[in-house]
Amino acid sequence: HSSAGCTSVTFPTRGVPYTKVCGRSIAYQRGTDDAFHNYNTYNQRSLDGYYVDGLSVTHGNPRSHIWTFAAGISNGVSYPDLNCPCALYPGPAAPPFVGENYFCESGSSESLQLGLWYLDDPLWDSQGCASGSTCCDRGGPWFTTTLSQEVREDIEVRMCFGESTSHDEDIGVEQLEIYIY
Repeated sequence: HSSAGCTSVTFPTRGVPYTKVCGRSIAYQRGTDDAFHNYNTYNQRSLDGYYVDGLSVTHGNPRSHIWTFAAGISNGVSYPDLNCPCALYPGPAAPPFVGENYFCESGSSESLQLGLWYLDDPLWDSQGCASGSTCCDRGGPWFTTTLSQEVREDIEVRMCFGESTSHDEDIGVEQLEIYIY
């Protein structure tokens, strides 16, 4: 990204009806990903905006939320505006349209490091969280959720950031799997 925003990929469902969605993502943090900071700070108060540094999984038009994979800045250092809501030093809560349907982790346990890839601790695997954090207690690496009604719509996964990825934040996705049933 040369600026704040999202890029997307569509998972076609070929019109197959579904009410349940499950999936996982294995990814790595680069620099200073800010979890749900964008929701309040940049006034990205809609599911269509870049409300998260991470992945937004939705279906339909207008979009309906399925799951969010958020990346916070640090597991072990206090950044009250930039950490995951479940971190040892909690950051902002997930937006109301996300609710509890999210994973949020950081690949870093240290202070802010611009541009550094954290390859020792993958995101969203429910491992490597600081003692006192509840981020790894959320049941990952797989999520499963039930929609409020049966749909046949394609699934969209957007990678979103509040700042340019060339500057100080990025996520490298190694694996992304989405299943419907």
